[in-house]
Amino acid sequence: MNFFKMPIGNFMQVNIGDCNFQVPAHRYTIESIIGGGSYGIV
Repeated sequence: MNFFKMPIGNFMQVNIGDCNFQVPAHRYTIESIIGGGSYGIV
């Protein structure tokens, strides 16, 4: 699984495999996506 995180303003663009989506970086953690580790921007 290829995981990339890139802050875009107040949003984070997440690329997982062929999936590409954006989530609010200030109120969301990637931990619930990959199920391991803790990624996020405060």
